[in-house]
Amino acid sequence: MRYHFLKIISWALLIISLSGCDGAASYAPGTSFSTEDVLSESLKLSELPPVDALPLISDVVNGDVADGETIKFGGYSWIVLDAQDDKALILSERIIEHRAYNELMLIVKWEDCDLREYLNTEFFDVTFNENEKSRIMETIVINDDNSWYGTDGGRDTIDRVFLLSINEVVRYFGDSGQLENRPENDGRYSWMTDKYFPFIDDKFNYLRAAMDIKGVYSWWWLRSPGFYDIERDNVSFAAVIGDHDGYLWMSGCSVFSNSKYNYTPDEYNGAGVRPALWLDLRS
Repeated sequence: MRYHFLKIISWALLIISLSGCDGAASYAPGTSFSTEDVLSESLKLSELPPVDALPLISDVVNGDVADGETIKFGGYSWIVLDAQDDKALILSERIIEHRAYNELMLIVKWEDCDLREYLNTEFFDVTFNENEKSRIMETIVINDDNSWYGTDGGRDTIDRVFLLSINEVVRYFGDSGQLENRPENDGRYSWMTDKYFPFIDDKFNYLRAAMDIKGVYSWWWLRSPGFYDIERDNVSFAAVIGDHDGYLWMSGCSVFSNSKYNYTPDEYNGAGVRPALWLDLRS
């Protein structure tokens, strides 16, 4: 698909950048690109269609939309992850803003974090008009435990807008089997002394990597819990996707990472937010 092809190119362009996530630095695979390759392929990024050129969701009648298509909704472009007869799961194509998972250093789960409240109140109210709001479905959101670390995912929630989970990322972006069979540390990183890797690094990395609306790669939150050591930490971790590399960091980042209380306004950049929602496709 066109979207996947362009992501392969754009992922390669910033392969040497570093992650902004505290506690989860990114390390790129050992692929190298010449200056000519980068200059040539970067021109193709201009082929990305502007949001106004995308099909409006109001033009989609009786579920006439397919997985992988890009649509316009609420002023943003969205990727269709799961098109069904009368509804579709969509994810913002780009990281639409940067926010902390939780503004205070607390033990917190998706059910009571600040980001969940924001997405279902202020973001929902401001982003969508009344007709669009009526098409966003209330959804039972399953909050699974972290299968690598055994971290409690908390109670299931009912949301209109949410973040993807670890399991959903694997389901919709590609399953290499690493989630079920955690890879052992092969010694490629001198800084890593644990027996197992804290992330999934596979052939689907490029699909998971995402840019923000300024065209800069950034790591982005998942709603699933990350690593937590009750004897060492006094703050929760949430799983994240690495920036240019697209690693699925099962260990996650502190929910307080890049909070506005941690940085001055000029420094505040925060983690990336890619909202997801189920859209009613009935005419």
